[in-house]
Amino acid sequence: MEEKDPTRQPVAEWLKSVLGKLKQNLHLAIIISLTSLFATITVAIWNNYKMDLRHERAREVQEVQRDRDRLERIFESGKRSGRNLEEKGKYDEAVKAFQQAQRDVTRAAMPESWATLQRLQGSALVNHALASKGPMRVRLLDEAVKALEDALVVHTPHTFPEGWADTQQWLGRAWVVQAEAGSGSSREALLDQAVHALRNAAQTYTDYSRDWANAQSWLGRAWVNQAQASQGQARENLLGQAVQALRQAAETYTDRSADWAATQSWLGRAWVNQAEAGEPTDGNNLPVRAERALTRALEVYTRDEFPQDWATVQFWLGRALLQQAGAVNDLAAEERARLLGQAEQSFRKALDIRTRRDWPDQHAEIQERLTEILRLLGEGEGT
Repeated sequence: MEEKDPTRQPVAEWLKSVLGKLKQNLHLAIIISLTSLFATITVAIWNNYKMDLRHERAREVQEVQRDRDRLERIFESGKRSGRNLEEKGKYDEAVKAFQQAQRDVTRAAMPESWATLQRLQGSALVNHALASKGPMRVRLLDEAVKALEDALVVHTPHTFPEGWADTQQWLGRAWVVQAEAGSGSSREALLDQAVHALRNAAQTYTDYSRDWANAQSWLGRAWVNQAQASQGQARENLLGQAVQALRQAAETYTDRSADWAATQSWLGRAWVNQAEAGEPTDGNNLPVRAERALTRALEVYTRDEFPQDWATVQFWLGRALLQQAGAVNDLAAEERARLLGQAEQSFRKALDIRTRRDWPDQHAEIQERLTEILRLLGEGEGT
């Protein structure tokens, strides 16, 4: 029997131990490799996910921006189209253009632009009302006030002060015109609201800007209307405020625009009212001042382009000339006759537009003035 070599047993055990360790290390290496591979795959998947997420977000941002750009184009197009139509006197079409734009430019999507379109609707409706009369004027003014008050939900003095001031100004205009068609306590309340709104606008605008001048002009108009329902010192104060506001507005305008003409017209009316109240003239003849202002208004208010405004100015010019004829006792007979003749001519021009059928009250008032002129002329011939 062969004997075992005692030296070979430790070697075999050592090899067995080495192989065992190699096997363990191989398992560990495989585990490590698999773990590393899994981690690499996981990181790659995560990075791809983040990249896809960034791309998705970028696409969403691009889509939002494209949609906003689209809405902005619709807004600008609708605003431009509406204004162009309004300048041509196509007020109904202008309002429809603004409303068409609002089908996309909603309050939820673009609140500031939506509110601007509301204000533009309101301004177009006010201008349409000024060119209308009777029930249509009343309806248009109601619609204008509704549109403008809706705009104020977004255009607040803190968030959008300029838009708020513009809306306040147009609200003031609407309330003034509503008051001119009304009477009693409702008229007084409307004029109070108008004065408050127009003061808000004037205080927000930069001094001596055109918007500021417009607010001052309508504020003067509101005060003239308030003075008509007042007496004594209150009337005198209101007319004084009106003259100051209207003169400031007239001096601010840099062109002979319709706004300038309207300011001159109301300035002339204020001076006529002051003269009728027997207020001091500060060394100047109030009826003469009124005549000059009203004559300036006629530089813009032509019969062909502004027939209603032209007729109104002719009526007030007749009153100013009639006041001049009766203001001075020692006025030469020839001068008095000249003034009375010019007054009669102005009143008759007004009658061409202020017909009995369409304007019964004003037609009757003009007839009364003409009767007074005929009486004065008769008295002059008898002396």
